[in-house]
Amino acid sequence: MKKIFTLISLFSVSITCIWAQATPNAGFETWTSQGFPSYENATGWDSPNSQTALTGIFVCIKTTDKHSGTYAMKLVAKSVLGQIAPGVATTATLPTQNGDPITGGVAYTLTPDSISGWYKYTPGSAGDNGFAEFRLYGAGGDNDSIATAKYNTPTTTVGTYTRFSAPLTYYSSNAVANSRWLLCSTKDGANAVLNSTVFFDDLDLIFVVKDSIGITTGTNPGCSGQSVTFTSYPHNGGSNPSYQWQVDGVNVGTNSSTYTTSTLTNGQVVTCILTSNLTGVTMTGNPATSNAITMVINSVSTPIITQNGAILTSSATTGNQWYLNGNIISGATNQTYTTTQPGSYTVVVTDNGCTSATSAPVTIGSTFTAGVSITGTNPSCIGQSVTFTAAPTNGGTNPSYQWQVDGVNVGTDSPTYATSTLTTGQVVTCILTSDLTGVLGNPATSNAITMTVDTIPSTPVISQNGSVLTSSASAGNQWYFNGNIISGANGQTYTATQNGSYTVVVTAGGCSSATSSAVNLINVGINQTANDSFFIIYPNPNDGNFNVSFTINLKATYKLELKNTIGQVVYQETLTDFNGHYLKQIDISQFGKGIYLLSLSNSNNETIKKVVVY
Repeated sequence: MKKIFTLISLFSVSITCIWAQATPNAGFETWTSQGFPSYENATGWDSPNSQTALTGIFVCIKTTDKHSGTYAMKLVAKSVLGQIAPGVATTATLPTQNGDPITGGVAYTLTPDSISGWYKYTPGSAGDNGFAEFRLYGAGGDNDSIATAKYNTPTTTVGTYTRFSAPLTYYSSNAVANSRWLLCSTKDGANAVLNSTVFFDDLDLIFVVKDSIGITTGTNPGCSGQSVTFTSYPHNGGSNPSYQWQVDGVNVGTNSSTYTTSTLTNGQVVTCILTSNLTGVTMTGNPATSNAITMVINSVSTPIITQNGAILTSSATTGNQWYLNGNIISGATNQTYTTTQPGSYTVVVTDNGCTSATSAPVTIGSTFTAGVSITGTNPSCIGQSVTFTAAPTNGGTNPSYQWQVDGVNVGTDSPTYATSTLTTGQVVTCILTSDLTGVLGNPATSNAITMTVDTIPSTPVISQNGSVLTSSASAGNQWYFNGNIISGANGQTYTATQNGSYTVVVTAGGCSSATSSAVNLINVGINQTANDSFFIIYPNPNDGNFNVSFTINLKATYKLELKNTIGQVVYQETLTDFNGHYLKQIDISQFGKGIYLLSLSNSNNETIKKVVVY
């Protein structure tokens, strides 16, 4: 009999569709007699009676000690063959093998909000309690648990029928397919407490009718005249609920889950009254009033244009967009707009995402507005001559120009102004006077150019150490050879590779110094020894094929390098730990005719020979 004592409250599903309701025989008014051995179970419920009946002991008992009606269910933990069997009943099927799960249940598709019922309880010992548990499952059985509600009785005696309730906690949005009740007289079926007794009657599932609404088309805040669609999202509304929409408590719309309108004004409140058509269940809150949506509706007044010559002004300080002949004027978004051509001008105002109606038009005739813009080199260098040029708009055939520096007249009546005396921060402008008849905005002042005038770097000085030249400037150097720029020679030092005149220029902030004094180099890099005949090139001149020969007694690392007249290396070779005689034929015919310099160097000395290719 041990198999009846293990209570498994986490069910696995083998769905048995017997009852149309989730709580069959909820008041326990009908009981079904079973065969040999004879016992009774509440109709639609299973209990261990089928297993304890052979001993004449029953843990699930029909009783007239009820809350209402004729009968109630009494569950009591009893000793059976030396073990304690819990009082338990379920709308599923109890296991017949020890350790097996409870199976089956009642087919169900609804989503109640809570469970309720009536109970009495007497613990068999201190600390024990009974419980009522209800679960919902999806089509996947135990692996598809959807919701649970459980009520634990107090651990003390409750001597009169008392109503209990417990909310269902949902943790899956899957569709409901099955349900189970489990009632027990002791909190742990595997460790049942002898004589713990619970009475249950009038079980029920409670459905709370709710409604929430939201905006699915349009916005809040919105704009006057904007179409807005509200949608109802019912909870426990049934298969065909009814809807009554209201604005400020006044019925509007039709019996529909949506309500669309374009006539709402600022501050109006939209709600929906939902009436559920669920039947055969216990409902609360039916009909249900939804949340309230208070509308924020923005409206923008139609702007008015005032005219002062070519200048048009909108009555709105911000959000303006100007139009000419019905076409948008790109970038014209200020409160004022200066017209430059004839036509019909209008303005539209946008505020808080809402757009006004178009203003009444203002027509500008055949007059035009004078204007002028100037350009000039900026930044510039101290003492450098800068020329400014004026570009007139509607200046006519012979406009006049007045140049100004810091508001003081300078220059002549000319579209250009040249000066070499400007300093940083001075402002250059030009005033144009058009000779067109009836031109607006005349005379016109140009844009302002605020000057940045940089200092010219000091003239650099070159110091020499053999073939290494060093500029007195740490940065911004550019080296020259015989007046020609040496590409990439921008460091503070430069190692000369050929005889000639070397200079350097320093640039900082866009300004260049005067050219340094020249340093003229003779015998660049040649080892100053009494005799360098040990280093022989033959034939020389040649057609690009020649021999190199030398004998060295001191072992060291030597570098043989051949450069053209612009310093490009066309041949090089490194001789590591070399001494003795060297002889090699070199072919540079592919590099063309000219003069080349062949250098032989170690860490202390360098000898350079000229190679002439004809």
